[in-house]
Amino acid sequence: LGSARLLGFISRVYPSIEAHLNRGTTLEELLANNQQIEVNVLKVIHYFNNQGIITFKDVLKSSNLSHKLKRLQKLHNELDKKNYFERLGVSRSAKDSDIKKAYFDLAKVLHPDKLSSQTPEKVVELSEKVFEKIQVAYDTLKKQDKKETYLKELEVGQAESLLQADHHLEIGRNFLLKGQYSQAKTELIKARDYNPDSPDTRVLLVWAEIKMAKQTTDNFCLEIEKKLNQVPLESRDSAAYYHTRGLFCVMINDNDKARKYFHTALNMDQTFINSRRELSQLGSKKEPVNILTADLKDVVGMIFSKKR
Repeated sequence: LGSARLLGFISRVYPSIEAHLNRGTTLEELLANNQQIEVNVLKVIHYFNNQGIITFKDVLKSSNLSHKLKRLQKLHNELDKKNYFERLGVSRSAKDSDIKKAYFDLAKVLHPDKLSSQTPEKVVELSEKVFEKIQVAYDTLKKQDKKETYLKELEVGQAESLLQADHHLEIGRNFLLKGQYSQAKTELIKARDYNPDSPDTRVLLVWAEIKMAKQTTDNFCLEIEKKLNQVPLESRDSAAYYHTRGLFCVMINDNDKARKYFHTALNMDQTFINSRRELSQLGSKKEPVNILTADLKDVVGMIFSKKR
């Protein structure tokens, strides 16, 4: 493994591979202990297997089944959230032959019949529940009429989910604008559950989280900044986004930058009273008066102050 580890992509995606494999671990243990980089682990193992660097031998029986239970429970929870196509790992336009192949590939690994007679009942039960979800998906998609009906149901369900997401988003936004942050967060989480990809919901949730924070630890600030940076560039052109950026800057005591963000939010939406309130709380650091857009009294005041 020494020379293989030196390959650039392996050292980047899974630098500790050599130590883990030399220790005599199983693939199941590798995945259970490296859940954050599970995809990377599988890629490296697949590459090593194809190159003949490692081979798989008979599975060693172990009395410690915590790893297997943990992975089965994780898989069960994930399958619950997936539609039938996602459960089999195929696209909605997949051919019947692709659907069949995907099912049998999963059956080779997940079918309860693959378990030994000594497997604890708890593992058997969970394996049966997991495979039942795979089986239901395949039984629906293998028949053309059932598949077409299911596709229509998915379309209707997605449209309904988006409507529900918009409904809860608006309620959450109204609570947020009124300063009722706990109620806002509850509604925004519902909106996110219906439509996890909505950048508007993500921004407003960060706004609520900042306002609800009783302690602003370094880790909390880093997490908030990470969430804001994850908002797609094309979705940042809104008063709410710049206002939330301003709140983040206030939280980290960068008041000068916070003022700039709040002013940007107001320039985008003159009625955005929340940014005006935040500026007021930050104290007066006078911005240059624009004589073309400022009130007449401000312009006159500026002229007389210069004369003095």
